[in-house]
Amino acid sequence: MAEPVSFAEREFRQRAADNRRRIALSADLVGQASAAVQDRLPEGWRAVARQPVAGALYSLEVEPAAVGIDVIAYLIPPTTVACSGWLVRVHHRTLRVCFPLYCDGGARAAEFAAVCDAFDAAVGALRVEIAAAPR
Repeated sequence: MAEPVSFAEREFRQRAADNRRRIALSADLVGQASAAVQDRLPEGWRAVARQPVAGALYSLEVEPAAVGIDVIAYLIPPTTVACSGWLVRVHHRTLRVCFPLYCDGGARAAEFAAVCDAFDAAVGALRVEIAAAPR
């Protein structure tokens, strides 16, 4: 006979199971994405699958070749019904600024249906940050 579980405990277990599922899904999607973008990388750039903190979602980090500034882009996979596409965040670590790429016409984060589209947008945003850096 199963041990009775409180409503709060049942909810806690459900949230924990959902988080484990989302983390596993993010690992799978990022692994597939890493393979998909390797041929698109500009010379000297890297795309690395990482889990920044244990228990967090995985992301694909796009790192430009050494250019004198510390800037990176994170491609974040869709892991919920609310987010149906890949998100891109640019982290300009030299300036300590991190921002998402936005859609035209509003303050809503851009979602990309295909990882290659997100990757291309990330590379473009990184190139803008690199070009804007003081020399």
